[in-house]
Amino acid sequence: HRAVGDFAGERDVLTVALTDGNVEPSLTAKALAGLYDASERLGEREAGEAAVAAYLATPRSVSLNLSLRVRLAELIVSRGDYDRALAILDGASELSLDASQRATLLAAFASAHEARGALAESLRAYTELIASYPSHLGSDGQRLLSAASVAARRGELDLARRWLDELTRRGAAPRVEAQATLLEGRLEREAGRPNTAALLFREVIERFPDDREVVAAAQLALAETLW
Repeated sequence: HRAVGDFAGERDVLTVALTDGNVEPSLTAKALAGLYDASERLGEREAGEAAVAAYLATPRSVSLNLSLRVRLAELIVSRGDYDRALAILDGASELSLDASQRATLLAAFASAHEARGALAESLRAYTELIASYPSHLGSDGQRLLSAASVAARRGELDLARRWLDELTRRGAAPRVEAQATLLEGRLEREAGRPNTAALLFREVIERFPDDREVVAAAQLALAETLW
């Protein structure tokens, strides 16, 4: 329908699809985001928001509701509609969340704030997440890496190092570890320790040769350090 500009038809198809209770959350979130888009293109933004709000208000498990809100917010953030994404996440604050779910929600808030350039708000969310839910930071290290990255961008270098140290202590997925080592090198360079920085950049290049994006960034950082 979208390919031929039939946004009313697209909205109707998505509305019907959302009546299927067996669709997985990621696809349901895409359908809800599509419903937003179709309604907006028809000049019916408020109607689209009301339809999505009504769907999210339908009784379902807390876990499913949170998953839908987080996935939908991620899609909307990627389209630059930050206020709408934050409003969707705000709705989850009213749910009876357990510790793991609260950690997930805080991470989603932090990510959304970072995407819109609100680093102070993002850092506050990450700080609360790490302080209040240390057992729910995930096994891959991504939340600690994201937090350290935001702290570094805010000029909170000691805090960034502390979170990177915690990431190293806990262990991380290879890609996250590579990015963390790259960030650590940048922090060392900013601290006036170019030799240590160069060693860390070389470590990234040697240990993670298959991660082309991170290796390219490390090669550039190494060249800039040695100039």
